Amino acid sequence: AWWSKRLGWKHPIQIAPALYGLLGYQLCYKRIAGVKSESLKSLMNPLKKDDVVILVANHFTELGLIPLTWTLRRAIGWRWTWVIRNGSSAIVRIPMEALGSVITINRGDRKAALGTINQRIPKLAQQSRIFLIHPDGSRPSKRKIKRDRDHFLQKLAVYPSWLRYTKFYKAGGTQELYTALAKTGMNVRIVHLVHGWNRESGNIIHPERMVNARFHAKLEEVHHYDIPATDDNEAWKTLMQKLCKDANRQIDFWRSHRKIREKSRISY
Repeated sequence: AWWSKRLGWKHPIQIAPALYGLLGYQLCYKRIAGVKSESLKSLMNPLKKDDVVILVANHFTELGLIPLTWTLRRAIGWRWTWVIRNGSSAIVRIPMEALGSVITINRGDRKAALGTINQRIPKLAQQSRIFLIHPDGSRPSKRKIKRDRDHFLQKLAVYPSWLRYTKFYKAGGTQELYTALAKTGMNVRIVHLVHGWNRESGNIIHPERMVNARFHAKLEEVHHYDIPATDDNEAWKTLMQKLCKDANRQIDFWRSHRKIREKSRISY
């Protein structure tokens, strides 16, 4: 069948995520709401034969899922595995389950989450070489971000004034995913994906704020010498804190309405 030859899928239902991104973004977002999606030229190195990539990304907002899906499609294709928590929205879960490319973990039980990752990775690593994980855990909101700020202050006695647009990145899930992939013998890389709107995009209750907004995304490779040893918990926490800070500063740059040089961006 044409979908098997052109898209590499064996069943027509697996076209669902493609239609989801295509119709959702091109029709609803771009044509009706006037949303534009821009991706800075990728600083992600090309995939080699034995490479597998962990995409560490800030969690999308309520109205950010469709442009994020479209941007990923343009940057890396449709084939990636999404690592999500139990209880995730069906809007996310069903399209990814149609692809057979989702790992559902229990974030409240680290032992159970580790068991799930170790069980699923050997098979998935053979068919999907890109794994997307959100270390901040859930959609950002002012209440959740304030709670993370207060927790950060109590734990480290430092007030993270830069934590404005995402929740705090936790290291556990990414560290365990990296460890499980490393056991397959493949070359594991980490790429930081930052995405966000150029202004407050609103939510399902206030979708009008999204009209004529601009959605940005940036992919940047984490140098291999910055990736800690699999058992160095403190170094992983330091790395994730750095990536979290970088994400918030990048989104702040987009929100500040500074002009991005035309030659450094690609519009979709």
